[in-house]
Amino acid sequence: MKGIKNLKNSEKNYGDKTKGDLITVSMLREADAKFNRFCEKIEQYSGLVVAFSGGVDSTFLIKVAIEILGEKAIALTVISPYIAQWEIEEARELTNHLGINHRFIEVGIPEEIQNNPVDRCYLCKGKIFGTIKAFASEMGIDVV
Repeated sequence: MKGIKNLKNSEKNYGDKTKGDLITVSMLREADAKFNRFCEKIEQYSGLVVAFSGGVDSTFLIKVAIEILGEKAIALTVISPYIAQWEIEEARELTNHLGINHRFIEVGIPEEIQNNPVDRCYLCKGKIFGTIKAFASEMGIDVV
């Protein structure tokens, strides 16, 4: 948010308050300060693996990480029976377009959820994130 610090110290409103999208200069400054703290945190890492879905959040995170860490920032997409092929292809196309270092790992259906237990989502997520952490470790990266 380049230039926020140069805005006048007024509480001029931006947006349309009738639509609920009112933004003030102080809100912009607060967002800028949070973004700067976010970047400073990423600068502390020697590398970063982002669980990349191709959505807004993971795209934002990997773009910022690449700006700061360069090649030491890796987007990682999980291929699983639970994820639609078109979502994986969209993630691939997006990273190709943006020039992002993008890897893929396959995660099958964990045996412990095959009988559809109540905690299946918890168990499956644990398996997926365990696989992602193992990948990061193999790459010499300890932050996911």
